[in-house]
Amino acid sequence: MDKKSPVSMISKLEHILWAVSFVWVFYKLYTCGLNYIGWGIILWMGIYLVNSIKETINDTSDQSSADEHSDIYDNDKKPIVPTLSKYRIFGASNSSFRDNANDGLVCGILLLPMVAASKLMDLMKKNADQGYTVYVQARLELLLLMSAITLILVFVNEYLHPLKKLIRKRGLFVSSIVVSALFTALVTRILPLTDVLSQLSIMMTILTVTLFQWFLYICVVTLKKCFTLGEMTIVSQSTAILFYGTLEFVYIAFFPENKPRYLNEDESSTSPISVLIHAVIVGIIIIGVMTYPLLRASRTIAQQPYWRTVDRSLSVFRNKKLMAAIGFY
Repeated sequence: MDKKSPVSMISKLEHILWAVSFVWVFYKLYTCGLNYIGWGIILWMGIYLVNSIKETINDTSDQSSADEHSDIYDNDKKPIVPTLSKYRIFGASNSSFRDNANDGLVCGILLLPMVAASKLMDLMKKNADQGYTVYVQARLELLLLMSAITLILVFVNEYLHPLKKLIRKRGLFVSSIVVSALFTALVTRILPLTDVLSQLSIMMTILTVTLFQWFLYICVVTLKKCFTLGEMTIVSQSTAILFYGTLEFVYIAFFPENKPRYLNEDESSTSPISVLIHAVIVGIIIIGVMTYPLLRASRTIAQQPYWRTVDRSLSVFRNKKLMAAIGFY
């Protein structure tokens, strides 16, 4: 227990620093005339509930069915270094996150909303163009919504831990997206928490939230041990906001009658340079996602003496697939 006390003290100090910074930023935003105190209460209550539930769970139930494959190496006498990561999202195993690193949950939940709130506060103080101010405000509300959904995924992961052994991973993925879509509809249409998103097309918001979760689970499935939970959240939120900007351009081009009204007042956000930047970055991401299977197969082939270990009994389709991967590499 003594060895854990320094880590615990550092974690508590980190939470205090995040809490003070978060309260200060949103208090300053409140003095500028924008009230997001409700969101602050929701996020910190969620963090508190996640922490309290985690403390009540027995250590023996900390591994999911997805981790049971590691039991093969139980006979190895080498000591296993425990990871400091405590939290994970619904349907993900401990093997999906980087070892020996703090999970960074608080950072992942609060960082980008604080950055967006600071930007919005600066615009309010400078009396910037109303259209651009609402443009940034919409992104702040999206980030707050995605942070709350991340907390829901972490909370459900701990609360329904025994149930996960009975459900396939695809079921977890689909159910989590459905729950998030329902939560998005509840927040943006019933609760008075989103002044800007409540006036926009709900399909834009739900699609952005869905893309956020897709990127979150892409990090979990294809980029194992590359990120902590907090880093996954930040990367997924940033990518989802980028695609939200792309959706705005799609609405301008194909559904002008349903496009957000603030785009009529803000010409800088729809300038040709902005469109080009979005197109290039989104195109790179799409190409990367589409070519990832080929890159993975080609990397595997490059790491083994293929021509000496190839099984002659492989099917023609498998051989063609391997040849395509070699050619791409």
